[in-house]
Amino acid sequence: MKNWDDFKQAFLKKEETKVDANSVINNMFSSLEEDIIRIEFGEDILPYIEDVLKVCSDFRFKTFSKSGFILPVVHFLDNSEIQENEYRVFVQGRLVKTNFVIFSKDEILSDFSKVFEYNFVCV
Repeated sequence: MKNWDDFKQAFLKKEETKVDANSVINNMFSSLEEDIIRIEFGEDILPYIEDVLKVCSDFRFKTFSKSGFILPVVHFLDNSEIQENEYRVFVQGRLVKTNFVIFSKDEILSDFSKVFEYNFVCV
């Protein structure tokens, strides 16, 4: 009977620990060596990058609102080694899409909307 009492006392003394979900998620993503989602773009897309960031932000928010799934941060990098109107999408270090865009704001935003919709739903 004494063993049961010792176990019961040890169990009752155990304190609750609170887990902060945001810190767990941040630690998980920061422990990765590479970006989860990275988009490299050429110089001609640079003037439209603020609009592309808005499309990305809206898509991430819409995905969270509908499914509760938090998409990882998308890193945008300019790359002088690719063509001026080219962009490349990497997911977990793997190239998943390469495309060239026409030089109109509507075409660029439409193309990036499709990129987010079709490539990042299954990340």
